[in-house]
Amino acid sequence: MAQKGRILEEPLKDHPEYRWRRTLSEFPSEEAYGCVVEAEEKATGRLVAIKMMDVQQVALMKNYVVRDISEHAKCAHPNVIRYLNCFTTEKHLGVVTQFAAGGDLMSVIAERKGLSEGEARRLFRQLQVALDFCTRLGVSNHNVRLENTLLDRACTSADSAAAAHVENGVAAGEGTTGSSGRAQEACGVGTEAPAAQGTSRRPSSVGSSGGPRDVDMAVLKLCAFGPSIRAHHSQPWRQDGGSLCYNPPEALMSRRFEAAADEAATAWTCGVFLYAMLCDQYPFGDASNVRAVLDVRERMMKADYGRPTDRELSEEVVDLLNRIFVVDPEQRITLSGIQAHPWVTAGAAPLDLEASNGPRVAQCQAAWTPEAEEAIVAVVSKAAAAAMAAMGSGDLNETELDDLLDEEEYDF
Repeated sequence: MAQKGRILEEPLKDHPEYRWRRTLSEFPSEEAYGCVVEAEEKATGRLVAIKMMDVQQVALMKNYVVRDISEHAKCAHPNVIRYLNCFTTEKHLGVVTQFAAGGDLMSVIAERKGLSEGEARRLFRQLQVALDFCTRLGVSNHNVRLENTLLDRACTSADSAAAAHVENGVAAGEGTTGSSGRAQEACGVGTEAPAAQGTSRRPSSVGSSGGPRDVDMAVLKLCAFGPSIRAHHSQPWRQDGGSLCYNPPEALMSRRFEAAADEAATAWTCGVFLYAMLCDQYPFGDASNVRAVLDVRERMMKADYGRPTDRELSEEVVDLLNRIFVVDPEQRITLSGIQAHPWVTAGAAPLDLEASNGPRVAQCQAAWTPEAEEAIVAVVSKAAAAAMAAMGSGDLNETELDDLLDEEEYDF
């Protein structure tokens, strides 16, 4: 029997542009409303990832869906999964992105039982470049998690160049629009595999059928932009188990943050990200059940992160973690402080984020047009209209739905 909200049938049947290859992930909860599939572009043979969203859920969250697709679409950067387009079918809204051949970072860490400090440093530097770019562009992403971070194989000279430049503090190798990113796109790009709501798996609980993957020349790519929001607005941080392990202590005391507090919260999340890469576990424990959630919250409020007994961390990285895991956000190290920390800069030039991201942000701002956003609005509106028609228009019209959603908090 089909489960409500689950896509159990092949969602691209008879689609004129894309051919389904396999389902990468379904959103595993009772409120799930879609899946992510690997597909082939019929005209070119290029692999893509497509997030298929149930149109009824799109109708209920239209403004939020438009916002998140638009935010993603304008982020053209080597360390961000490239948005390609979106389309509608009778039942789904499809969001097409690159396909990342290297898979998600959580799976890689699980296979390797944690990364070396050199490997983690290299990926952590790329994460800092990506977050700085998004911040400069005005996009604040509250969904930075291992399972939402992908690795693209360095299988082309463009990939290798991008990775090498990022390692030296300059993100290069992709253009902002058009066909200039084809070299990396040819390698493929993947999609998030979100954890079930109410669970927070330690990284080693997610594995892969293949052997350990080499990350020496991998290009890190952020792929999930929900929930994200323009940096001048406040935004709720999720409190379910899957997100709790990444949340800062201040998220336990308030559901919303102003932009001024956002950097400190992101710094905490970066610390969780770094610790998990090194130790193959979350710093404050697993929020896998009610008792565990309470324990995690208690440890977070004391900044009592676990010290691994099966591996030794250098004094430099412990110093960085100690500066990040500070309960008072005003006393916590800033993102710029993280980027300049001796552990982060060891063996490489300091991150020159102005040279790396300044021109690229200007290009993205110049390339983004009202017409581009209108095209996204039109596709999402078509999906929402199809859902409302299927429901016999329901009791609420589109304006009333939008007004209702403006008053509520929706995490997706």
